[in-house]
Amino acid sequence: MRELLPVALCVVLSACARPADGPNPSDIYNAKIAGTNERIQVVDLAKAPIGVTSSAPLSYLPADKGLSPMRSGGYMDQRLRRGDTIEVTIIDSGEEALFASANSKTLNLGRFTVDSSGFVTLPFVGRQRVLESTPEGLQAQIVSGLRGTAVNPQAIVTVVEKPTTGIVVNGDVRAAGRFPLTARKERVLDAIALAGGASSAPGSTTVTLMRGKQRASVPLARLLEDNGQNVYLLPDDQVFVESDAPSFTAIGRRW
Repeated sequence: MRELLPVALCVVLSACARPADGPNPSDIYNAKIAGTNERIQVVDLAKAPIGVTSSAPLSYLPADKGLSPMRSGGYMDQRLRRGDTIEVTIIDSGEEALFASANSKTLNLGRFTVDSSGFVTLPFVGRQRVLESTPEGLQAQIVSGLRGTAVNPQAIVTVVEKPTTGIVVNGDVRAAGRFPLTARKERVLDAIALAGGASSAPGSTTVTLMRGKQRASVPLARLLEDNGQNVYLLPDDQVFVESDAPSFTAIGRRW
């Protein structure tokens, strides 16, 4: 029985070390990048020059639509909601205008935030309900409230910030966070810029846009070159920036 143990052990060890258990040279040299026909670069370390090897930019198939399926007209809803910040300016063109001066016929009342009840309190016109109203609607409310006080009043209401309609930027950026959408209709590159920019080179960076159950990705280099990929953002969109740093696998004989 003792004589059989070494023989059995050798058989077991031989079975574990069969060449078929690992990749053969043909598998290694013919390996391709997932989803493409591009072969993975194989370098003979014994013959490789000493120095830094440059990496090729992330590739994509011509049929890859990237972010284009998520195109939209951009965020255009300017209705006022809780937490929104507005700026109000009064124009009074009358000769004896209440808000006019020798140098100007305008008066900037400042910035105001819509409270949790949907109201703002403005000088000269008091507390106004603005929830779900538009800037134009509030302008009409202000003008109506100034009648009898101002000669020929006009109002300009500008939405400065809409935190309830923000987007989130995460990943390999310098200042990840939540950012508001404005009337300028921000796009994907605008969002990355708001987050301080990508922390890695465009050629090794992937940008993913998530909108509800939709998800699409594109290399940052392509996003910079193809304006059709730089789609408009909508409220609650998430932009994830990921660095695909070059890596390598060394395979050889163990001594």
